Amino acid sequence: MLVQKATLDRRGPLLVGERRADLETPVSLFMKLRPLGANVLLESAQEGRYWGRYSFIAFGEPCFTFDQADDQAWEEMRRFLWEEWCASIPGLPPFQGGLVGHISYDAVTHLEPVSLPERDLMGAPQMAFLRADSLVVLDNLKGTLFLMTRGPKREAWVQEVEERLNSPLEDVSQDEEVPQIASSTFSPEGYKAAVRRAVEYIRDGDVIQVVLAQILTIPSSRDPFALYRALRHFNPSPYMFFLDMGNYQLVGSSPEVMVRLTGRLVESRPIAGTRPRTGNPTEDRIAVEELMADEKEAAEHVMLVDLARNDLGRVATTGSVEVTEFRKVEAYSHVFHLVSHVKGELREGLDALDVIRATFPAGTL
Repeated sequence: MLVQKATLDRRGPLLVGERRADLETPVSLFMKLRPLGANVLLESAQEGRYWGRYSFIAFGEPCFTFDQADDQAWEEMRRFLWEEWCASIPGLPPFQGGLVGHISYDAVTHLEPVSLPERDLMGAPQMAFLRADSLVVLDNLKGTLFLMTRGPKREAWVQEVEERLNSPLEDVSQDEEVPQIASSTFSPEGYKAAVRRAVEYIRDGDVIQVVLAQILTIPSSRDPFALYRALRHFNPSPYMFFLDMGNYQLVGSSPEVMVRLTGRLVESRPIAGTRPRTGNPTEDRIAVEELMADEKEAAEHVMLVDLARNDLGRVATTGSVEVTEFRKVEAYSHVFHLVSHVKGELREGLDALDVIRATFPAGTL
């Protein structure tokens, strides 16, 4: 059944359809809908075992791309968000359309006084977003599917989606691929030299900690979505995503949200401190006890909680920032993490983009 739900946005009502989908999975749904333009899949798993309530499949149209995430880019995104703003409708899944995309770590050069190597190693823009006017959302608890669209041809889109959903999934088997050796942006000697240099920076008091990142490249002819399927199998996490941006794809599986804004509530959940999780109750209990007793892990966690407090303090009302959970042990698919919860109230006159700029990039990586 299709229902039109009125909202306060400028693009007309949201058309909503609902159907049973207890025989489907997020992966099967996404693979059925890719030929219609589905290019975003967002999923969630808790403790590496329990799937989140909703899985989101979005049909995103390229909205804007900026090679440099400078002030002009941020203001352009702010203007777009205000012009395309959509009110959320109670009783439906929480994400009902909007922007989906990425802001690269390189964007920090426009927010903090740091520089980057002249050589562009990735070849991707610093900021790129899709506008998702149409979504298919799987309610994993009830086994139902929501079809939601604000697109120009609402009824036609719903009909096309229904036809695809009623069709069998095509054969997706692929030939086995010979494993390739990964190439790195570091040589072994270069990496050791970078470690020594980082130690010198720390010893001299120039930095508190350093993350030596390297890019690993492996040639492959496989469908990028096959990589996502493998990742979600081996490392189910609270924030899993597949984004097809056209000429490149993003695949990820993360335990951590950088920052969240709900109404005027700003939240950050810094993660720092890790021990392996084996599934053996005795070994896991010992690992948790060691994690809680480790002075180095405790010091690093306190430092990153302080960073989160300071970042939120840039945009929160005076006196509203507080730590509501501190050094709580959380279990994930392969590890235990120490997690804290920091929250505050957003100051009047500021918005979500101000929150991102104040907290970017995440100190916990």
